[in-house]
Order: sequence, then C-alpha cells, then structure tokens
Amino acid sequence: MPDKIKTFNPFPHATPSHQRREDMQWYHLARWRRLRNWKLRLNPTCQRCGTHEDLHVHHIKPRKQFPELALQLENLKTLCRKCHGIEESSVTKL
Repeated sequence: MPDKIKTFNPFPHATPSHQRREDMQWYHLARWRRLRNWKLRLNPTCQRCGTHEDLHVHHIKPRKQFPELALQLENLKTLCRKCHGIEESSVTKL
C-alpha cells in the first residue's frame, strides 16, 4: 500500500472544521447566552471606545486556553465589533 500523498495546504494554521463546529456549539449554550446578555446589560457600551453600536462580549483570557474562566463575569469585556477585532488580533500575535 503506498504512503499517503502529502498535498499542499494553503491554510496550515486554520482551525479544523470539527473544532469550529464545537466552538459554535459552545457559543449557543444557554449558560453562555445568559451570561453574555447579563454582561451586555451591565456594560452596554464598548469598554474601549464607548460606542453603543454592534456590541460583542470578549473573553479577556482566551476560552480555549483558560476553560475554567470561560463563564466568569470578571473574564469578560464588552467591545464593539471593531475593537473586538483589534483585541483578537493582539491576542493572536502574543
């Protein structure tokens, strides 16, 4: 039997599709959705720029690296879409 032929992967660091599905499932959990809504009620503005538009809830310490902090209010921060993208890109650069 011949060895498996290696093929070129244009995205070697991309997250596998099964892992993306697990991530999406986690973000649909009722506990997460309740905590996220609570955080948005407590802090209804972006904690970086102050806008009220298109708000997201950001994990300060990444959920994958610190799963024990994933549902801790102290590990969450309200950010707008633009600031969330900036925060996420700074985390991936570390």
